[in-house]
Amino acid sequence: MRFDEQLLNRLQAAPGVEVVSVANSLPVRGQTDITLMNLGPGKNEQAVGVHSVSSGYFRIFRIPLRCGRWLTARDRAGAQKVLLVNETAAGKFWPGENPIGKHVLLKVWDTGEQEAEVVGVAGDVRYDGVEKPAENDVYVGFAQYPEAGNVVLRVVGDPMSAAAFVRTAVHELDKDLPVYGIQTMEQHLARATSRTRFSAVLLGVFAVLALRARGSRRLWRGGVLSGRADA
Repeated sequence: MRFDEQLLNRLQAAPGVEVVSVANSLPVRGQTDITLMNLGPGKNEQAVGVHSVSSGYFRIFRIPLRCGRWLTARDRAGAQKVLLVNETAAGKFWPGENPIGKHVLLKVWDTGEQEAEVVGVAGDVRYDGVEKPAENDVYVGFAQYPEAGNVVLRVVGDPMSAAAFVRTAVHELDKDLPVYGIQTMEQHLARATSRTRFSAVLLGVFAVLALRARGSRRLWRGGVLSGRADA
């Protein structure tokens, strides 16, 4: 089992954790990776923001499913590659059409151009600040495109209470991997906008505990999200 899979399993077992995910970018100031997607013969390549996530990501940020299905455990390495597009991309690339079942060629990081099937349409999320509209985004499964740098959890109660468990979970897997840079979601949002609390309401969360771990593994940044009482 890969390091990331073991870490997510341990974090999911933490007291008060509702759901956990990995992701290569986060809303509002996610520093989105941009890649090219080929829609088929006779069509131009399109620039899209690509988000490598595990299935819990959509639950954590309460992103709605407009049609099709979510990423699931069956979308594993070696299986047919799949992706979701957001509403903006679906409307621009396939106006008046159902994008489910469409096949595209996606150039993702160092994997080269690979074919993937559109299996769902997700609601729009603003990644480049709360004032800017959503761009063309696609979501690919972390198991098929392992390029995540964040660990994100939604918890019940005080998110800071999970900090010790997160550190322990990391060090049980790699005792030499340092964990640092803990921050709240409000701090994360404040770096993108001064309207921090308004932004937090838009996201449906009010706190994040973020960590970073650098060492023999890739850089990991993480967040523990706590749902609002009225969310």
